[in-house]
Amino acid sequence: LLTNQSFDYLQYLDKFYNLYNIPESLKSNKQYRNYINLLWNYLQDFFSRVQPLVELNDLIKEWYEQFETKWLNGKIAGWKQIDKHKNNDEPQPLRLEIFNSSNELEALGIDRLKEALEAIGLKCGGTLKDRAERLWSVKGLKPEDIPEKLKVKTNNNKKRKLDEVEGTNVSIDKRKQIAWEEYRIISISEIMMDIIISTKRHIEKIQTLTMEEKELELYEEENIQLVDNTKKESKKEDDDDDEPIYNPLNLPLGWDGKPIPYWLYKLHGLGVEFKCEICGNYSYWG
Repeated sequence: LLTNQSFDYLQYLDKFYNLYNIPESLKSNKQYRNYINLLWNYLQDFFSRVQPLVELNDLIKEWYEQFETKWLNGKIAGWKQIDKHKNNDEPQPLRLEIFNSSNELEALGIDRLKEALEAIGLKCGGTLKDRAERLWSVKGLKPEDIPEKLKVKTNNNKKRKLDEVEGTNVSIDKRKQIAWEEYRIISISEIMMDIIISTKRHIEKIQTLTMEEKELELYEEENIQLVDNTKKESKKEDDDDDEPIYNPLNLPLGWDGKPIPYWLYKLHGLGVEFKCEICGNYSYWG
């Protein structure tokens, strides 16, 4: 998806949950976002089918609490920690009136001079001495009196500045969302690791079989299924035999122990009673 590298199903099973190995700079890709969302939908559906008694929503809440703690501490694998407040701080200017020369400014260090130059919109490149002299040259000048050659175009887009520093094109909130989507995939994969390993072993076994062995295995599976179906049908018939006979009309039983059809009962007049006085008023039917 990201490197145009192709690999087989077995290799994919080894890699699909190792999302922290993917460079952060590639994770702002729309295709990547779509991929991890589709992967999550598949995994949660599969988990719900193989573990129907486990409440997935409770696990997700637990994972998110863990994620929040790790994210705040910068312990999410594959993601750099960004100090949002630090990066958004404005550069602080210097009170030049308290200094007597550029040499005194040099004592502040190259980084502090850079910050002071940025604060008043001046170019901040060069050596320590260059920066000190440039800053000293504008002492006592109003902003509009500063020579244009010393000025640099300011960029107040803090988000862009932060992204450039971190080498990414996504905002902090978006980074966190992507990291969470990865974290839940990794978490659910850890729970189903036994299934993943079993699947890999099954694939490896199939790959080592010859064509004849594959056909034999397929034949055995079909026979096992056929035997299972036969047993189920036989058991169903036995269960039917054990069930009490439904005979609300109290019809006579036939040779198979079941009530005869009602039309046969009517044909032979089995509902008509004849009493025999010779037999002591014994009743005959039909």
